[in-house]
Amino acid sequence: MEAECYNPIALSRQAIAEWTGLAEGPSCLRGILQTYRAGLVNGQINRELGPNKPAMPVMTIGSPEFFGYLVKP
Repeated sequence: MEAECYNPIALSRQAIAEWTGLAEGPSCLRGILQTYRAGLVNGQINRELGPNKPAMPVMTIGSPEFFGYLVKP
């Protein structure tokens, strides 16, 4: 988890222990894999909608702890 973060110290040891403990439960692998699959599905949807830009301004929200310099104020 720390390797996936722009700022690895953003995650406390307690949070990592909680997450890994829950991930060991029954059926948890399916949920974790669905999280990654959702990103691929959302990417496909965004590519299909790309040519039709919305007529209104859109505000996006990011997380500097995960995306670092890619987040623009």
